Amino acid sequence: MATVGTGKHTYQLVENWVKLPAGWTLGQTGIVTDARDRVYLFNRSEHSLIVLDRDGVFFTSWGEGILSSAHGMFIDQQENIYLPVINSHVVLKYNAAGKMPAPRRPTRTPGV
Repeated sequence: MATVGTGKHTYQLVENWVKLPAGWTLGQTGIVTDARDRVYLFNRSEHSLIVLDRDGVFFTSWGEGILSSAHGMFIDQQENIYLPVINSHVVLKYNAAGKMPAPRRPTRTPGV
């Protein structure tokens, strides 16, 4: 089994860890975790943002039809999620429930 990292930041590859609903696939993906060990996948596929529990079991998804062109991700201490959208030149801010706390700027208007 592959191991990467050093010290307390040592990780092992777990084959088939992700358990998505039947027929779902992952594309290029940005990954963050929150304080409750949920794993957020900002994903270039039909299901834009997928949330898994710490064991890789599907919890929820959101952003279908809204989020596209995933390009990294950041989560702050209040569990706000910042999603850069490469082709729109914006960073979208959502809370952990998938709600946008501030009005969305028009695409191609840089900002948060």
